[in-house]
Amino acid sequence: MELFIKLKKEDFSSECIKIVTDNAQNFDSHCDQDMFVFTVSLLKRFDLFNGSNFFINLKKENYWFPFINNQGIRVSLNLSQTEKSSFFKLSNDLDYVTELFVIKRTGFKWKIDSITINEPELATIFNETRKQIDFKKYLVQLDSGYQLNEIIINEGEFTDIDKLLLKFSVEKLLKHFESEKTNKLLKKDS
Repeated sequence: MELFIKLKKEDFSSECIKIVTDNAQNFDSHCDQDMFVFTVSLLKRFDLFNGSNFFINLKKENYWFPFINNQGIRVSLNLSQTEKSSFFKLSNDLDYVTELFVIKRTGFKWKIDSITINEPELATIFNETRKQIDFKKYLVQLDSGYQLNEIIINEGEFTDIDKLLLKFSVEKLLKHFESEKTNKLLKKDS
């Protein structure tokens, strides 16, 4: 699953998946911003900002029966700093965010179909984080492209979220350059 690999690498270029929360609040946001907020919220929920290396634990909540039921598989998630999947520890001992993902089979691949935040704690973190993050702090989209804002990094004042937001902004800018390059090549070929 690409999303889990990119989550671990703090790579924000994964495919956008619509995120639904139980206590959904109306925000004018973009899918890529919601995915960023989702990643930050998971790191907050499992208290993983100080440790860069963590383990991803998944638990299947139901079974998939081909040709009978195409509702997908509901998957719960746990992130932890220590590996919990040893012979002596059962995965049931972990603190999971239950039924966070629905994975469906499309063709010969399994793909995340939806992300639903039912857990009140994670939903609160997600909504608060969404309000707190200023996506225009480092990069502003203009009609003709993007503008980088002045970036001053003071030790002790540059938080973990600031680091991730800067990385997200740079990745967004690089993605823009890549799509611009592709568009020029397509125009050249036609």
